Amino acid sequence: MQFQRQILEQWFDENQYETEYNLAESAIRCYNMGELGLNLDDVPLRYGYHKGDPHLRSLLAEQYEGLGIENIAVTCGASEAIICMVMGLLEPGSHVIVEHPNYGSLIDNPRARGCDVSLFTLRHEEDFQPDIERLESMIRPDTRMIVLTHPSNPTGSTISEETLHRLVELAEKHDTLLLFDELYRDFAFDNPLPQAATLSPNVISMNSMSKIYGLPGIRVGWIATKNEEIADTVRTVREHISISCATIGEAIAIQVQERREDFLARARAIVDANRPVMDAWIKDHPCIEWVPPACGINSFPRLKPGVDIDPEQFITRLVKHHKVHVIPAARMEYDPRHFRLGFGCDTEELKTGLSRIDETLKDLNCI
Repeated sequence: MQFQRQILEQWFDENQYETEYNLAESAIRCYNMGELGLNLDDVPLRYGYHKGDPHLRSLLAEQYEGLGIENIAVTCGASEAIICMVMGLLEPGSHVIVEHPNYGSLIDNPRARGCDVSLFTLRHEEDFQPDIERLESMIRPDTRMIVLTHPSNPTGSTISEETLHRLVELAEKHDTLLLFDELYRDFAFDNPLPQAATLSPNVISMNSMSKIYGLPGIRVGWIATKNEEIADTVRTVREHISISCATIGEAIAIQVQERREDFLARARAIVDANRPVMDAWIKDHPCIEWVPPACGINSFPRLKPGVDIDPEQFITRLVKHHKVHVIPAARMEYDPRHFRLGFGCDTEELKTGLSRIDETLKDLNCI
């Protein structure tokens, strides 16, 4: 595999610690250790279970109807799950279709593996909904995997249960794997989608402790699948990369999963407080428009057509002069008039960050 630095992660390196208002984060406001109220005094700092802590796997399996402990593979974050799947399930030359825009690793890792990657681009004008007929037209005899993320990062879009079933049927019809990124599933404003992995052996669900739980620092993720061979493949590759997950990370994940509903309630309360702030800010905005996110804490606004300012100049001034961190869509290989704006932070931080976006637009004579 031939890796290159991810341009998205380079953006984080260059800017996230230099800004004061973080509207770039794709996770709910992160916890500090003291806020968790956990007892970790007896956690042994030894190597962990190669398959993942069995109690953790059992707690996770309970969330997937019909799946058991052997259907869960625990990894060091979803990022490790991605590379394990790419290395274990794909070959150089495999055709992979990846929904776009998306998290960079889902695109860059198959490319590094030497796969032929086709981008299935979602469009603002279509409310970032997947056109299934267009997707099917992209499938080839050598298509090994289709990668979808719903609820979406960065757009905040989601799909109906009917659409999910159509996508699963599409994967079965063409005998291809469907990797479904579900990191934001439990942020659903209404009823969440069924876990895709429960619907077919062709489907892999991916999730982590990072986004809705606000615990990216513990580096715990997982995949779920009816196909135990796939789970074993992921565990085998993971064993060669990291041997095991960190015992302290798994111990935190276990205690959080045992109180799962409390943590989900906290995340949803933040969304409930911040979503009206976003709605009020963007309503009738002279320069910016969006497809209202249907789920989660990510949004993907854009400069309105006809707004005559340079997107790069706008983002640079916002970040460097007004100290507000957002993600330019150009770092996602997408239309540079878009940017990712997260609203999982404290409400006052969000309000100040939005006001500084307006100040930046005033600097550029847009407002």
